[in-house]
Amino acid sequence: MELKQGFKLGTFEVRPLTGDVSGADGVVHLEPKVMEVLAALAQRPGDVVEREELLTLIWGARAAVADEPLTRCIAELRRVLGDSRQTPVYIQTIPKRGYRLLCPVTPLGSRAAPALPPAELIAAEPARAAAPATPPPARRRATHPAVLAGGLAAALVLTGLALWGMGRGAADSGSPEPIARNTIAVLPFTDDGAAADGGYFGEGLADEILNRLSAVEGLHVVARTSSFAVGAPTDDVRTIGQRLAVAHVLEGTVRRDGDHLRIDVTLVDAQRGYRVWSQPYEGVLGDVGEIFALQDDIANTVVRKLRDTVSTELPATPIATSAPTKNFEAYALYERGRLNLHRRDESSLRRSILLFQQAIELDRHFGKAYVELAKAYALLPTYSAEIQDEMFDQALATLADGIKQDPSLDDSMQVVVALVASARWDWIAAEVAFRRALEHEPNDSDLLVWYSQFLSAVGRPAEGAEYARRARERDLLSPVVNHRMSVASMWIDADDDAARYVQVAEDLGMGPAPDAYIVLKFRQHDYAAARPLLIGVQTMFARPTAWVDPLLDALAHPEHRPQAVEALARAEKARDVPPKYLFGSWLYLGETERALDAALRLVNDRPSFNVEFVFAREGRELRRHPRFGELVRAIGLNRYWDRFGWPETCRHSGDTIACD
Repeated sequence: MELKQGFKLGTFEVRPLTGDVSGADGVVHLEPKVMEVLAALAQRPGDVVEREELLTLIWGARAAVADEPLTRCIAELRRVLGDSRQTPVYIQTIPKRGYRLLCPVTPLGSRAAPALPPAELIAAEPARAAAPATPPPARRRATHPAVLAGGLAAALVLTGLALWGMGRGAADSGSPEPIARNTIAVLPFTDDGAAADGGYFGEGLADEILNRLSAVEGLHVVARTSSFAVGAPTDDVRTIGQRLAVAHVLEGTVRRDGDHLRIDVTLVDAQRGYRVWSQPYEGVLGDVGEIFALQDDIANTVVRKLRDTVSTELPATPIATSAPTKNFEAYALYERGRLNLHRRDESSLRRSILLFQQAIELDRHFGKAYVELAKAYALLPTYSAEIQDEMFDQALATLADGIKQDPSLDDSMQVVVALVASARWDWIAAEVAFRRALEHEPNDSDLLVWYSQFLSAVGRPAEGAEYARRARERDLLSPVVNHRMSVASMWIDADDDAARYVQVAEDLGMGPAPDAYIVLKFRQHDYAAARPLLIGVQTMFARPTAWVDPLLDALAHPEHRPQAVEALARAEKARDVPPKYLFGSWLYLGETERALDAALRLVNDRPSFNVEFVFAREGRELRRHPRFGELVRAIGLNRYWDRFGWPETCRHSGDTIACD
């Protein structure tokens, strides 16, 4: 097929010679290699083009190039086309083999019928091969809300949202309890060099001190997400203290003059409004060891002042940490990488990866940089079209390299091990890693949220809610933590709390996530509020929406259920609804057998399967179904339960597993 002069891909026009892709939102220019990948796939629509073949065709000898350039080209194509790896319309990933173009291809100016995928592909492929009536917007990455469930993959997305603006007004802390005196927040230090470097140095200093104080037994330290959201202390310190629910605030300024460093630190009693202690520190900017010694000194002085004025039970053992590297340039790159990692968007994560890689190049023994690099790899698929398993493999390989250089990383790397294992449904390994990570970082609010999600997914929703509560104790102003409180509350049927916490998250700048929000609105019988999200999801993936209104009508009027079942069955037969949506829809319509079949299909698409929802009240009849054991074994939960204990609500006898 002659495509050099251009071709239509769905409703996009592609011109390989100029590198342009034209859609409803305008023209996007592709890099040459990205266009070559698209053109190679377009030559064989419907066929699997193996990775080795693409690499050889476009980059020459296979041995000369790793897989990463091809992965990035596919990710860029998905971004431009608004496509999704989980529910593809244009490009399907064939794990461990290659890629397949699903959409029809027609040479521009040709009157011939478009080249179509083989008939057997159309019959077997969940994603529609037909061109969308309205193209997905260019340069927009499709989001994959789990419409009828709140699960692990979607939750990883939520835990990585960017920081929010604080100008939206104070959110309800939800805590009428008096503020304990042994509480403190560390604000980001005001840095006179922030304009030049983005403020990484001042934030990095404050973050290191915060981490040291968080390890002090008996001292309750607000998590970075909340305390850094306040920014520079422009508000009255009492207001900041009330907002963060702390009795003390530590603030500071950083001044850099050549190699000379000056840090002015102030500890303030936020309840009484007076300064407890203030002291300047000076050091040499290029000496990492001296900087770490200064941070230790500041943290030790804070603990000593609080022990004198608040609680004699705070430990007297001095904090002593060693610098992770002697190379100041590597340390500076590392701190800049951490600043970008905390921002949690695709471009920032990619920058963090480059910065951590550069830090490691300067110091191969820089263990902490390996851990942060691995974390960035593990989180990147959540914000991009990168292939999850490939990024997970990269994360684990990075940890393996790091621990060779620094065996002491074993504890700090467990959080990444836990994330990867839980996403891959390696439940036993995840549990072990989470427990070890929590021993190392018991106050990490992100870690507490992730463990909350994990516990709910393995059938322990009450414990999941408890860990969400612990996260909120440490991170009141985190929209992600408040959203997790909302979801965890739903799983224990505390729907009023769920509604309250989702409102707090929204007040903090985070709109409700479609998956959990739809479940909540269904429980509130507010189907009008759920409709735009359901329609939006289908439209985003260029799928018909004819089944949505009958479903909502049946939920509002049960006597109309037969019409909804018929509409959904037609949509299922036409493959207009992916199994992840069918699963929840069939459950709501009371079609348990069909829901179970959809769930068993979802087992092959872990990122789309929100296992937490299986243990919600909506899944009660599913859990009582005689075939429920098939699903439990397919997910692998029976092995986890054999090791760590079966839920009180579940019974098993031979191959039969039933839960209430």
